[in-house]
Amino acid sequence: MAKKRKSDATRLDEVDRTMYSTFCSAANSLSQLYTQAMHHQRLSFQTGERHSLIGHGTYSNVYKARDKSTGKVVALKKVRFDTSEPESVKFMAREIIMLRHLDHPNIIKLEGIATSRMQYSLYLVFDFMPSDLTKVISRSEGRLTAPQVKCYMQQLLSGLQHCHERGILHRDIKGSNLLIDRNGMLKIADFGLANFYQNKAKPTLTSRVVTLWYRAPELLLGSTDYGVGIDLWSAGCLLAEMFERRPIMPGRNEIEQLHKIFKLCGSPPEHYWRKMKPPTTFRPPQHYKSCFQETFPNFPDSAFGLLGRLLALDPAYRGTAASALENEFFCTIPLACDLSGLPVISTIEDETIHSNDRRRTAKAQQQSRKSQGGHRRKVSFPEHIRVRFRLCTSI
Repeated sequence: MAKKRKSDATRLDEVDRTMYSTFCSAANSLSQLYTQAMHHQRLSFQTGERHSLIGHGTYSNVYKARDKSTGKVVALKKVRFDTSEPESVKFMAREIIMLRHLDHPNIIKLEGIATSRMQYSLYLVFDFMPSDLTKVISRSEGRLTAPQVKCYMQQLLSGLQHCHERGILHRDIKGSNLLIDRNGMLKIADFGLANFYQNKAKPTLTSRVVTLWYRAPELLLGSTDYGVGIDLWSAGCLLAEMFERRPIMPGRNEIEQLHKIFKLCGSPPEHYWRKMKPPTTFRPPQHYKSCFQETFPNFPDSAFGLLGRLLALDPAYRGTAASALENEFFCTIPLACDLSGLPVISTIEDETIHSNDRRRTAKAQQQSRKSQGGHRRKVSFPEHIRVRFRLCTSI
């Protein structure tokens, strides 16, 4: 067994070195890629609606568009970078290289790269996905059944296994980053925070990753030496969220988040604190016992074994995505359903309609306008754009 673990570690390290080398090479030539892309086949994209912005983050915006020549609806992720700033270019190149190294039905596929001559911008082209796991969980039809939860979890863990076996940490697993197509297929998306791991040549990882409610305790305590356990912790949070229909640990800040974790998972033993790197002076104010079954009395009994593994305070006990897929949770009747047994994704003009989501979005936009002094924020993406399209075959 020890020999096998050593072999696996060696293989991952070799994969990681190869990918990191490719990443550095791509970063150096990304400006050249942009120039070359301008000379390839020109396609015309048209936004699907007047307001085509369908998602936004710190480093990118996502727009819905339609290829006028084929009628295909796509998602265009506008990535912010400055060719005069090498770090900015490397950040974007990393996401592109990772997406090109990942080929799995449960991971979003990078279809190509598009550029806008008018805006001198770069867009990553993906298939448009009409829904995500957060929307599915909160749908008005009610709770997901155990077979449906198992099906979604198997898809999530299968996608994570593929990432981890290729030396990639996603570092932002949450419901809104798990897209769902019309057939119920789950696809891990948004690799903007993803990074390589197990590569001795890379700089120290940052602990300021993963959305707060899904952030592992070692990250909250400042660890920069972490691995696949941070993605598995997030998966554990989503397992409980699918049964509970709400986020299980919605902390308002990092300290409150730690208290919620310890209150649910129990206080760490002394050796846990001794292993922390860097050392921390933080300690919970009182001793807690693990209380999964008391907190979630309606969960199926078979779920607690997997939940306890994925939400183990010590990342070493979380195992791997591969070992999680072998958990008895997936072997216990009722078994996971197939895709046909998952909730139907209702579509109108290629878009999932959820009245509750629309109300929440409208309310958020109203609050945003108030906070900006009543001024409407204009969408920077034009209603009609002409772009040149390049398949990612030579990065």
